[in-house]
Amino acid sequence: LANLKDIYTEQGRVNEYAALALKAGQKLSPQELDNMVLEAALRANNAKNYNEALKYYTQLEAQTMSETMRISSLNGQLHAASALQDNNSVVNIATKLLAQEAKLSADVAAQTRLIRAQTYMKLGNTDAAVADYQVLTRDTSTQYGAQAIVELSQYAYDTKQYKSAEEILNRFVNSGTSHTYWLARAFVLLSDVFAQTDRTIEARQYLLSLKSNYTESEEINKMIEERLKNL
Repeated sequence: LANLKDIYTEQGRVNEYAALALKAGQKLSPQELDNMVLEAALRANNAKNYNEALKYYTQLEAQTMSETMRISSLNGQLHAASALQDNNSVVNIATKLLAQEAKLSADVAAQTRLIRAQTYMKLGNTDAAVADYQVLTRDTSTQYGAQAIVELSQYAYDTKQYKSAEEILNRFVNSGTSHTYWLARAFVLLSDVFAQTDRTIEARQYLLSLKSNYTESEEINKMIEERLKNL
């Protein structure tokens, strides 16, 4: 049975192994079964077999008596559904997770809210997306808060709310954030706002200053060069 356990887990045949062990007079404990299902889910996820991973994470949620394991299963479901681009499932799973926000780590809660905000945007539910982004932007010391600032500002820019975008970005720039990538993105977006509001000289100054002071990301460098060519 010990040898078969590894083989059955690797093949994702957890339920078959449980039945086999029972026939041999060794009923698996709830914790053992949870660990096997989790291992099967992780293997499927690592192999990018997200449908299989989602199936096992869902099974784990249904069977476990452990609150910690249930939260892990929901988190796993969220990322598998995201990889499958199943947007409605992503929103539903994220909402279930955030209903237990007090039991989540700050990092998991923020990441879950960001994923839900992005997915709401994809579904066209902009009011719900903006509400989630606004919660995240209360704490720009985190990576997710910094990213939310830029994505919320991008939404304001895309919908021609230039004044709002500029106000949000200026607050972020002056916040003393340590997230230099998102700070650079904020400066690039500010230059876009200036370009759209007849402040080409300011837009160029921001881009040239950023070009001189930020060299950590090739992506940012390309964004700067593209904009400078068009000003």
